[in-house]
Amino acid sequence: MNVTVETTPTSDAAFHVQVDWASIEKESEKVYKRLAQTQKIPGFRPGHAPRAMVERLYGRNYLYEAAIETLVEAAIDTAAIEQQLTLLQRPHVHVHDLSEGQEQDVTVTVPVLTRGELADYHDIREAQEAVTVADEDIDRVIDNARERMADWVPANRAAALGDRVTVDLKLVVGDKTISDLKDHEFTLVEDRTGLFIGMDQEIVGMSEDETKEFTTTLAADYAKEEMAGQPANYTVTLTKVEVKELPAVDEDFLKKVGPYDTEELMREDVRKDLTLSRTNTALRQLKDKLIADLIERLTLPVPQVLIEAETEDILQDMQNMLSRERIDLDRYLQLMGKNADEYRQELQPEAIRRIKQRRALELLAEREGMEVTPQEIQEVIDAYNQTSPASKRMRLNQLRPSQRLSIERSLLRDKAQDWMMQHLTDGTASVTMESDAAATLAVLGAEAEGTPA
Repeated sequence: MNVTVETTPTSDAAFHVQVDWASIEKESEKVYKRLAQTQKIPGFRPGHAPRAMVERLYGRNYLYEAAIETLVEAAIDTAAIEQQLTLLQRPHVHVHDLSEGQEQDVTVTVPVLTRGELADYHDIREAQEAVTVADEDIDRVIDNARERMADWVPANRAAALGDRVTVDLKLVVGDKTISDLKDHEFTLVEDRTGLFIGMDQEIVGMSEDETKEFTTTLAADYAKEEMAGQPANYTVTLTKVEVKELPAVDEDFLKKVGPYDTEELMREDVRKDLTLSRTNTALRQLKDKLIADLIERLTLPVPQVLIEAETEDILQDMQNMLSRERIDLDRYLQLMGKNADEYRQELQPEAIRRIKQRRALELLAEREGMEVTPQEIQEVIDAYNQTSPASKRMRLNQLRPSQRLSIERSLLRDKAQDWMMQHLTDGTASVTMESDAAATLAVLGAEAEGTPA
């Protein structure tokens, strides 16, 4: 079987396949046996109908045409791997003029992602951002921990921003009651949005057991158009005002977050963890800059069909992430004021960037002579098998060519990124270190800023 490939500027590839008759005859026997086994043929048990009977039911040419389609599809898959072409659709093979006993010439055009061209990249130089941790940063982390461990105590005064209040609340828009809440508890904030916009400022200054009627105006761009810009009429009775009381940084506090013997030891661990966190962030940013520089040196036409497929992958990732938080994608988009088509359009530049990133890294790996060993592939399979049920475990010798290629490309991209970090930086890039005090951040939290809601 002989295969030649011609690529076009429009990201299509024409596969010209010559199939010898001996291969067709051999494959047609497999087609016959499959039909005899799986199809109901009157008068015969499954698998026992003679070929002449099957040919009579389906047509003699059908067996040969199905055999040619199978052989051609397999030849195209192999040729695409050899030519480093990514098929964007399954090839559709149609045999029209069958000449029995003769070699068959079949041409199939398939949209593909071509190799692309990567210009020289050895002049790229990027530096890792310097990592510093100030005393104020440590104070902020500790203060955030104090905020989370704070108690709410009676304020014994009028309500103020930042207080936690308990209210009976009735909200009417037009002639419709939107909310009728009893003993509803929330924190007063300055910049509330959505349905209750402007409410907090009206409650500020109220005292316990006080009832107040007031009117706010819903935002002109409120999600429900029939309510947008309308007056919102409130009746609020304030039943409780509480203020947050932060714990002192004392022996009891140190015991809960550590335990630590002294405040100095706690601050030392916080500094260590912040340094690690910021170093990792700086390394990710450095890697992103290097990849952006590499993509600028790549010439690669990206077919729309691939952009759309990558966009759907990103959208699916988003949906999976939201579902873990029990958030519906449609509801999320509604809150953002967008529909699915608009969001897909916004995602397309990121889809193109991801496609180009993969190809640029693969071309760099090829140019630098990087290879993937069977042992490295086996390690990937072992990691997969450790988290998979027995029925889905894989073996190296059972991988389909496309599966093996996918693993190899992924490993090559990882190696290319490591190479860039070693050779295209100014030599200041740090090695990511393991945290000896990971438990500290679990208690004190990451370097979040501001007061929790």
